[in-house]
Amino acid sequence: MKKKRCSVFLLILCLSFFIAGTNATAQMQVKAASIQENNQKKEQNGEVQSFAGEELVEKESGEKTANSEYATYSRKSYTKNLYSGHYGYKQLSLSEQKTVYLLLEEAANNFQNSSVDAITNTNENGEKSYYAVSVPVNGIISASNVGEAVVCFLYDHPEYFWSKGYSYYVRTEDKMVTKVQLQCQEEYCDGNVRKQMWDKIQDEISGYMQMISGIRTDYEKELLIHDALADKITYAYISGTKSPETARWAHTIEGVFSDEHYSVVCEGYAKAFQLLLNAAGIENVYVVGKAGGTGHAWNQVKIEGEWYNVDLTWNDTGDNKSHKYFNLPDTSFTISHKAYASTGSPTVGEWCYSTNVCTATEYSYTNKGDYKKGTTHVLSVEKTKDADVKVYNQGIEVASGAAVDENTILEVVVMPYNTKDILQVNVNGDSWEENYEGVVSASGISYKFPMVMDHKIAVHIRVPAQKIKLSKTSLVIDGYGVKKSLTAQILPKATEEKILWSCSNPKVATVKNGMIQSVSKGSAIITASAESGTVYARCKVTVKAPSIKITTARSKLKVGKTVQFKASLKGINKTVRWSVSNKRKATIGSRNGKLKAKKAGTVWIYAKAGNYMAKKKITIVPRHW
Repeated sequence: MKKKRCSVFLLILCLSFFIAGTNATAQMQVKAASIQENNQKKEQNGEVQSFAGEELVEKESGEKTANSEYATYSRKSYTKNLYSGHYGYKQLSLSEQKTVYLLLEEAANNFQNSSVDAITNTNENGEKSYYAVSVPVNGIISASNVGEAVVCFLYDHPEYFWSKGYSYYVRTEDKMVTKVQLQCQEEYCDGNVRKQMWDKIQDEISGYMQMISGIRTDYEKELLIHDALADKITYAYISGTKSPETARWAHTIEGVFSDEHYSVVCEGYAKAFQLLLNAAGIENVYVVGKAGGTGHAWNQVKIEGEWYNVDLTWNDTGDNKSHKYFNLPDTSFTISHKAYASTGSPTVGEWCYSTNVCTATEYSYTNKGDYKKGTTHVLSVEKTKDADVKVYNQGIEVASGAAVDENTILEVVVMPYNTKDILQVNVNGDSWEENYEGVVSASGISYKFPMVMDHKIAVHIRVPAQKIKLSKTSLVIDGYGVKKSLTAQILPKATEEKILWSCSNPKVATVKNGMIQSVSKGSAIITASAESGTVYARCKVTVKAPSIKITTARSKLKVGKTVQFKASLKGINKTVRWSVSNKRKATIGSRNGKLKAKKAGTVWIYAKAGNYMAKKKITIVPRHW
């Protein structure tokens, strides 16, 4: 019977998005207090608002009011929208938790992008509660497991600025959940008001995306977004106090992207950073825990396959932003920050899924001292490759990880590969405002310039060639049109200079990329030089005329004897043909060069290849001579 009941529940897993309904109190009986915010176990935990889901008891399982409307969904996998991540979803261990997550995601996304009004419920005491979505789950998940699914869903979706809390209905007989509801803030129950705010928020987001358009690396995008948020928004306090603002807008992205506020507490900072990183395609995680002895929210960001901790709230120090808590490893970050445990009852703002271990430091942004405006900061470049120095808003980021305030004097000191290194400093891309090039001395070379907003500086170390080595210093080529290869090695290997080839006498030989081809008889000098012309190497090439020579030494032969003649060719690519001056005295194979003496006397043999010929005189003596 239990197996049959489970099958029925799975069959009816076409779950619904409840978007309208009146007189809802006729179908449910509240077990605890009403679902208003002040009765929802919500409390101010430092900067983070926390609340547990409200558990309600279903009066009669499956009962619907006449005016209830349901839209049916059957989600199998998540679909990432532009602004959300799914780290929390991946942390869920039960399939029924993932099902609830996906159903909430689809319903909430439809609500977000519509102008449908939220559901308003009024109980017998006249108290009102407001719901964005009401999703039937028909007993597929227990009350003890539903909380983690909903909290992970809320943590993954910073875009739902209208969200306030959640509740769920359970059957008394088995504690299985029949419906999950997301609460809506009262001011956004009106669909038109909510849509206007969402449109305004998306316009603001577009501005940030345009700012990072064309930026090459995720690290640069992350840094630009971080600094732009720190520049634009301020920390939200209750008016006239130093206490964190408790209004819901200060804990959502509304406070960041609405021109009515531009002010938030840590939740707003972390959610806005999370959303913009999602939109930029950078993997990240929203984290809640304790920092400075109170509830707090921050982020973890994945750059080049490694995780880093970032606390944008603590980096926004007021007039001047800081990068003290930007891309830190756990060893330094967890001294002051500790994420909540993933055990116990999941409560929004007081529970956190397991976070990532952060050990990398490559993309950390470290403040190396107190660099005040007008002071000089020295950047040492010790590698022989380019060092990029980029100016971001009111500070600069350099390859060494140093952070320098606006208007600080930057002194670039380049330590040489050797004393012939060249330093090139260019400012502001193609429209250079300043240029510098000079030879590095043994103690390095320095160049000073003031750092101002929007400058982009490229520090380039050019290592000149010091030596070129050729595979040969002299070369003899026999014949015309013959090709010979000459290789060159430019030193040191770190140089970027290319090799240029030339020939002193193109009528004798030509050269291209080290390949020499003979043209006519004579001599020429082949030169391989560096682009700068500072170093070169030479090879003497001698071109000889094509030749053919009979190499067999034999010059006297008895009648009746046979001898094999051979010829060597230089610069001739033809087959040798043999002949004799007097066939009555001797014969010779035209192809094999085999001579047979027939009658005493003198004959000439000829070896011919193309237009070239060699001859040899042969004396034939009597058999008994």
